[in-house]
Amino acid sequence: MELRLALHGHMVLYKETDIGPNIILNWTDPNPLPIQGVGIMTGWGADGIWIIEHKSFFIGRYCGIPATYGDMKILSASTQSSRLSCISKCSPISDCLGVNFNLLTKECELVSGGQLINKLSRPDWSFHTKCLNGTAMCLACLVEH
Repeated sequence: MELRLALHGHMVLYKETDIGPNIILNWTDPNPLPIQGVGIMTGWGADGIWIIEHKSFFIGRYCGIPATYGDMKILSASTQSSRLSCISKCSPISDCLGVNFNLLTKECELVSGGQLINKLSRPDWSFHTKCLNGTAMCLACLVEH
C-alpha cells in the first residue's frame, strides 16, 4: 500500500495490484491539522518491512535562527568568509540539512539530514536549514527550542 499526503489535507491511499495501482481512499480533510510527525508500526507483534519515501524539492531558500546552534551530526567543518559562502557549500549536497555558522570565528559546519533537530542557544552561532516545498518546510524555523 502507498499513502500520499499533500498540503492542505489531501490524502490518497493506493494498493498495488497486478494491473496497476488501485485507489482505496481519496479524501481531503475540510479542517486539516498541520502534520508534525508520523508514526508507523506493524501491529500485533508481527515482523514487517516498511519503505518510506519522502519527496521534497529544495527551492534554494534557507531559514535561519540567530543565536542558535544545531547540536546534531556534522557532515564536515571548515572556515568560510561569510554565512553565504557557508550555505553555498551545503546547497548542492542532498544529505546536507543545513549549516551552523559562527559569526566571530567564521566556522562553518554542514549539518547532516535524517536526524532529529536539536537546537541549543549559543550567541555567536546561527543555524540555517534548507526550505523544502516552498516555505512550508523550513525545519529550523518550525521546531521550537
